[in-house]
Amino acid sequence: MTILTIILSLLVALEFFYIMYLETFATSSKTTSRVFNMGKEELERSSVQTLFKNQGIYNGLIGLGLIYAIFFSSAQLEVVRLLLIYIILVALYGSLTSNKKIILTQGGLAILALISSFFQKNIFKSLTSLIKSFTIIFNIRKVTLYQNFFRKSAVVRADKFIRANGLI
Repeated sequence: MTILTIILSLLVALEFFYIMYLETFATSSKTTSRVFNMGKEELERSSVQTLFKNQGIYNGLIGLGLIYAIFFSSAQLEVVRLLLIYIILVALYGSLTSNKKIILTQGGLAILALISSFFQKNIFKSLTSLIKSFTIIFNIRKVTLYQNFFRKSAVVRADKFIRANGLI
């Protein structure tokens, strides 16, 4: 994946962790009231809190899924795309049933990340090649240092042997 796709996908994950925080931990806060356009009294209802906390866990798991896909998955690009498509579809459904702005507020970054994922230049292969190049250069330098050390050691040992045995 490109650096841009990784950054945008990480921002999407952070967005979902923030939504999880609002829904699960700050359920009746002023910020939650403003973000979800709901009155504080409504947010303090037990049934709403239960629903919000449940939704929050789902949103947190989506964020966690993106983090896993970016850093640990062997099928990185496919899993990231799958989750981004899921996020976009959920945002589209929310914009049709709840608030038209949801497609942009919840799905905007995901749309950009998905689009960027189709412009691939595998950065990890490039980084791996660069690291291998540096490793080879470092190893060559290390071998040279060892050779110089052993040459100097051999000269010093030979000099000591010659002096000790009176060969000079």
